[in-house]
Amino acid sequence: MSEIPTIYGYCNTFDYRPGATVDVHLHATAPEVRLAVVRLRNADTRLDDVIAPEEAVPEIPAVTVPGVRRAVRRGSSARVDGLGELAGARTATIELWLNATLLEAGHPQVLASTLDADERTGFALALAEDGHPELWVGAPQGRRVALRGPRPVVATTWTRVSATIDLAAGTGALRYAPQRALPHDEGAGETTGPLGTDTATAGGATLLLAARAAYADADAAGQTTDHLNGRLEDVSLATDPGGLVARWDFGAAIGSGRIVDVGGRGHHGVLRNGPSRGVTGQAWSGNEIDHRIVPHEYAAIHFHDDDFDDVRWPVDHAFALPADLPSGIYAVHAVASDGGEDRIPFIVLPRVAAGPRPRVAFLTPTMTYQAYANSKLSDRIDYEVFGLSGREYRPSLRDQQLAEVPELYGSLYDVHRDGSGRFYSSSRRPILSFRPEWQSAMQHAPRHLAADLYLTSWLDHVGEPYDVLTDHSVHDGGIAALEPYDVLVTGSHPEYVSEPELAAIEQFVQRGGRVMYLGGNGFYWVTSVDPERPHVVEVRRGNAGTRTWDSAPGETRHSTTGEPGGLWRHRGRIPNALLGVGMASQGWSPKAPGYRRTAASEAPELDWLTAGLPALDEEFGDEGLVMDGAAGDEVDRYDIDLGSPRHAVVVGTSTGHPHYYKLVHEDVPMSRDGLGGDVNDKVRSDLVYLPWPGGGGVFSVGSITWAGAMALRAFDNPVATLTTNVLRRFLDPAELPAPSRESA
Repeated sequence: MSEIPTIYGYCNTFDYRPGATVDVHLHATAPEVRLAVVRLRNADTRLDDVIAPEEAVPEIPAVTVPGVRRAVRRGSSARVDGLGELAGARTATIELWLNATLLEAGHPQVLASTLDADERTGFALALAEDGHPELWVGAPQGRRVALRGPRPVVATTWTRVSATIDLAAGTGALRYAPQRALPHDEGAGETTGPLGTDTATAGGATLLLAARAAYADADAAGQTTDHLNGRLEDVSLATDPGGLVARWDFGAAIGSGRIVDVGGRGHHGVLRNGPSRGVTGQAWSGNEIDHRIVPHEYAAIHFHDDDFDDVRWPVDHAFALPADLPSGIYAVHAVASDGGEDRIPFIVLPRVAAGPRPRVAFLTPTMTYQAYANSKLSDRIDYEVFGLSGREYRPSLRDQQLAEVPELYGSLYDVHRDGSGRFYSSSRRPILSFRPEWQSAMQHAPRHLAADLYLTSWLDHVGEPYDVLTDHSVHDGGIAALEPYDVLVTGSHPEYVSEPELAAIEQFVQRGGRVMYLGGNGFYWVTSVDPERPHVVEVRRGNAGTRTWDSAPGETRHSTTGEPGGLWRHRGRIPNALLGVGMASQGWSPKAPGYRRTAASEAPELDWLTAGLPALDEEFGDEGLVMDGAAGDEVDRYDIDLGSPRHAVVVGTSTGHPHYYKLVHEDVPMSRDGLGGDVNDKVRSDLVYLPWPGGGGVFSVGSITWAGAMALRAFDNPVATLTTNVLRRFLDPAELPAPSRESA
């Protein structure tokens, strides 16, 4: 591909079992698209002579489908149907708490609306583009502004707002006042007057919160507009006759996609496009930060005009996977009639049926792919100015494609338009960074899935059969998903893991399993999967760790599961204790360093590990396909003070990192000089061998670029030799040797 393609798509989930159906959803400007399933083998053209990029799957016939242009509709809202009380009402009143977070949204922002689809009947409470509250009413030619408040509301300030229409009298009222009085009546106002329209009713049977219907078929496709950026709380609707119709308590069912009516009539509603829950409301005291204990203090929902949780495109084709299809990393190869291409990856898991399995499982870090999905970090972070990179920032073709479709942006590293952090990420959208062709703009080389294909290519090259698992499948299956295997090989960057997955890996090692951690910055962030929407993961950054935004005060606990967020380290599950190493630094120097063996690696018990490696005083891994070295990008170190087991053996350590690498934030109690890799010896990557009683063990490399160094010269190099030595020994059922304390 030399030009930016005009085709992209997604599959409904990351992984499938053999025999399942893979639904493919596409956007294409060309009239026709040919779809074929391929198995991905290699994402680096420098390896093509040894390992083909992909292979056909002849058991699954290719098809041609029409190309269809499709939109990504963003913006969250709440919807309540069945409000029959509105039809015969003479008067109607909506009242709510508002905390507006982006007054300069560039469009009106609706707080609540009963307007019908053609806006001829009903009314709405909204903010004009200048932040003034307005009362809108339906009219024969479409809605009109009936009343306008005299002052704008004050941003990020809780304000009580109400609107009333009296159809019998033809008048209306609009009132608003901040929770705490401000000088000069800022943010407060009241206005009454004629409605100036012959609107017939107070609305149909539907109420929308934080948006209005865009057109007549507004439905599950999320076709709404004029979305709010801000928080709503304690919304009520009353009519005459009828009295209180509904009052919605957003502090109830915080972990769900529902809003609960506590008014007694059961007018419950549903949320659309994933607004933020578990956020502080107008009653938050600051005395408690667990929304499960004081739900009334978290009785708010934060809506955004750039929220989305499912683009809800129709299915263009459904591929039936053969019941005996081997486990592996596959893709739907889409080729448009105008020459555009896309490869939409998916994982085929092993069959559920009992039977012989490979002894090795490759764990694909799908939660990390989802966390980074379509990130837009370069808009807010200049890595060169921050002193983290000496490399040219060069977006790949996939990044250029993403820039053409900004509606797809929205990773857990990004913020919403109002500056609040994004803590939900959905897989039900085209993820252009989850592609074999995607390359890091700073590394100019594969990262994430593309880099993980180095590792599966290595397994193919050494002839070792393997199954492919995903974070999500281990999250769902627990230890049972890992029990069939002797060796678990991680991806190059397993940064995000859930508690069930982490517990399963811990149990795997305790029961004699062996883990090869072939990446960097692993098992770092607490990640949860929404039980109601398993295509959504949640991460709360908290206020520590290497992060791109901070959680707001009181908002470090996950809404979907209720668990504390932040770093696993701060929940007592520090990766050092399991892997022997933990996150030390990140940086992107022009060249990544290599390693030198330690004296401890000379122990006779480790001859199997060091066979074929250079001597102690010789550097190895000082070249590679990613950043030209094995110890680069994000690196981990061995540190007894952080829980690394004393009996572990550091068999190698990186030869020195330049100032672009800084010690991680969580290791620095006070700001000070001397945090760069050129002066701080804690900035390093360590190679660690960690045997455990009972036969289990871990080998950790603590570097993201290790995989790229393995692949150099078609896996004919010391980095690949060392990794293969470990694999062969870990597959040996004999007890792993434990070097003496003196050797270690």
